[in-house]
Amino acid sequence: MIEEFKIKNYKNLKFEREIELKKINILIGANGSGKSNFIDATLFFKDLIKKGLQDAIRDRKSNEILNKYEEDNKVELEVSLNTETKFSSFKYKLVFSVPKDRRDYYHSLPRIQKEELTYKEPSDPTKDKPFGFIRCHGYRPGKCDFPILIKDRKGNKRLISEVIKISQEETFFKQVEYISMKFAREKKYIPKFYDVIRDINDYVESWRHFTMSEIDLAELRKPFEITGKTDKLLPNLKNLGEFLINNIYTKYTDEGAGFFDRLNSYFNQPVEIKFQQVDRYLHVYLRLNGRDFPMSSLSDGQIRIIILLAILYLDKNSKVVFIDEPELNLHTSWLLKLRRDFYNSDKQLILSTHSADLLDTFTEDFIDGEVNILVFENGKVGQLKFDEKFKDRFEEGYELGDLYRMGDPIVGGWED
Repeated sequence: MIEEFKIKNYKNLKFEREIELKKINILIGANGSGKSNFIDATLFFKDLIKKGLQDAIRDRKSNEILNKYEEDNKVELEVSLNTETKFSSFKYKLVFSVPKDRRDYYHSLPRIQKEELTYKEPSDPTKDKPFGFIRCHGYRPGKCDFPILIKDRKGNKRLISEVIKISQEETFFKQVEYISMKFAREKKYIPKFYDVIRDINDYVESWRHFTMSEIDLAELRKPFEITGKTDKLLPNLKNLGEFLINNIYTKYTDEGAGFFDRLNSYFNQPVEIKFQQVDRYLHVYLRLNGRDFPMSSLSDGQIRIIILLAILYLDKNSKVVFIDEPELNLHTSWLLKLRRDFYNSDKQLILSTHSADLLDTFTEDFIDGEVNILVFENGKVGQLKFDEKFKDRFEEGYELGDLYRMGDPIVGGWED
């Protein structure tokens, strides 16, 4: 789970402190307020791990990641996450500079000023600081401190600090092989370092992002070309047919049973999904009342609910899912059912929405502190907290979405 997140000088985002995240997180705010940039900033962390600093910045058009109203060219990132394995929560910090003028890229690449990975909290209450796996640059640019486990002359194990040179143009995640070879030659051991790096790599690999407005439903109504990509849903959903045929046959597993149970509840009848392969194409049908209906005959909302349930129940390898506008084409009554599916899913969810109807369904969860609602306004990020103002509004009969419809200042509001 992503536990906390903070970034400075990234596009229009203005973080005054770290933002705490929960299992379900809902982003609200006007168009251009920073919701999509928040999702992109979080996925920027994933790209840092998987692609590296230079490619992650290049994918975002280099200096366009900088806040255009700030003079500083440094971006600061802090992420706390629990990978849900044997390790405690980690904290990652990164400070890097980006040339403000695109012409400077010919002789100066983005450079890292500070990078470190530690446990989030001290494992021993008697210790002041959490254990640090690696600390780089800072007051010694181009160098990293590692805690090294050695044996003294009496055979007792103890930690010492070892310094090695490392490039400032790339994260240490992309230099692990170099680090490994250096310490292997010197027969030195870094406690848990490689296991931790592998653990974080595997964890961010499980993140998924879907923008519902960009999914081409016309393409999904056609037969699916067989590509062999079935382990996860692609962002454009073009492998939906293959993904379904390889996952819904786990009907008698918890994932498959949950998918069909919930699909039946939306269609108010038992639903089966049938497949027919013709050459290199896969035809998908829904069997309703004993008759087969091709995808081309389904409504937009019906296709979208199949997509959402596949994301929430069938993608067994995903841990964190970002969904832009999950409410698209869904009837209000289906949004109430969808809230249940968000909670039934075993994934951490970050949902960006403009739907007051969807917010209505989370009113009780907000009162109970079970859902995290982030309000964006001109790049600033605030967390809604249930207090006396909300209590008064709810006692008057309002729900959370009602306050959002009216532009009530306690949910961010807006100006005409």
